[in-house]
Amino acid sequence: MKKKMNNCLNVKAGINSAHWVKWLAGIVVFLSINLSVSGQDTARIYVALWDSPAAEDLYCGKKYGINTFFENDPDWYKVESNTGSGPIKEKVIFYNREKDIYMEAFAYHSDSITSAIKEFISAAYIAPKEELLIYVGHDGLMDFYPNLKPSTNKCDVMVFSCVSDRYFSPYLNMKLSTYTFMAPEAYAVMAAIEAWADRADETEIRKSAARAYAQYQRITESQAESTFLNQ
Repeated sequence: MKKKMNNCLNVKAGINSAHWVKWLAGIVVFLSINLSVSGQDTARIYVALWDSPAAEDLYCGKKYGINTFFENDPDWYKVESNTGSGPIKEKVIFYNREKDIYMEAFAYHSDSITSAIKEFISAAYIAPKEELLIYVGHDGLMDFYPNLKPSTNKCDVMVFSCVSDRYFSPYLNMKLSTYTFMAPEAYAVMAAIEAWADRADETEIRKSAARAYAQYQRITESQAESTFLNQ
């Protein structure tokens, strides 16, 4: 039986040597991870929700949603969970002891996808190069123009949504993007995060996500790689 960590302070005691991850579930998830050697390691994720309670949401509370999938994985421990306020439905913190990674998740209301994606892109422009930002959910750029002046991000960025390379590449240089329609579910996100934490290169990160995607989608690895690698 997996042990729960109920006291956030106990886990955060070693924060200076840990990778700190922030995850926003809801309309968007930003994931920034700082793997700097000398400073505090950090990470953030932004996950987009459908219009449903966070506990029942496809990308958050369902079996392969970020919150549920990470909670059920034996390597990840739920440190804290709180009801959000305003546009945020829920706040969750996970910790991976082996990778020494913290992940803080915020579930946003579904009507905030426009501002969430704009904030995600804007955050990437100012985040330091040691960080990783991740967006997970519906590709809202299929539906609206963000009205942002394209700039250059120094940090690593991953976008788990349909055809994200086409829609996000005008604004971001991505460590991981997608080339087909896909299910932005937690197993691929987890695989990419853990590969990134192990200092894998871009190709291996994409292949790690593809292997997980193939396993859970019950397709071949070659088929899965067509989603994450430009072949």
